Amino acid sequence: MHVSRDSSLIVLSDLEFELLNNDKIIIPRKIGVVSVRGEILKEGKVQFKRDKPLSYYIEKAGGFSNYADKSKIAVIYPNGNVKIKKWHSTPSIINGSTIIIYPEEYREPVKLTEVAKNISSLVASLATILVLVNQ
Repeated sequence: MHVSRDSSLIVLSDLEFELLNNDKIIIPRKIGVVSVRGEILKEGKVQFKRDKPLSYYIEKAGGFSNYADKSKIAVIYPNGNVKIKKWHSTPSIINGSTIIIYPEEYREPVKLTEVAKNISSLVASLATILVLVNQ
């Protein structure tokens, strides 16, 4: 069940909720699919199978793309609640869930010549300081 107010979905944690005029109660049909989006090989919908883990739906969608951050996965439930995959727990999947796989953050590659140049400059500065201190 969903409740929307002013075209915004309200996330319900229980059914103790005060309705206002113009609130809409939406009772969706069982759609039987899970949406998989983001950094996977084939975005789309996968048939819902009870008790199947998160990894099942990712594999059915073709698996992770080369740009996927396997540690940044969110599951959005039909009621609007969101659970983030943690290293110690994986969200369960229910009928109508949406799985989102986020991309890895771009990191500038390390240039070894730049590192070597900075280290040699630091060593030269330290040597100069030592020479000056010992005089």
